[in-house]
Amino acid sequence: MPSLLLLLLAIALPAVAQADDPAEGSRKIIEQQIEAFLKDDATAAYAFAAPGIRARYPDKDAFFD
Repeated sequence: MPSLLLLLLAIALPAVAQADDPAEGSRKIIEQQIEAFLKDDATAAYAFAAPGIRARYPDKDAFFD
């Protein structure tokens, strides 16, 4: 039984590590923002903008122009 538990942990831990990968999360956000740009969806594209970008472009219209 302990061998089975160790095997299950060995299989599950890499999946947990991948789910918490910050680069993967960032990549998904960037992909979603690109999709919003391609669909001409200013509201969605602006929603993904970082705070520094939002400070430079105060609203979605200025950001999308």
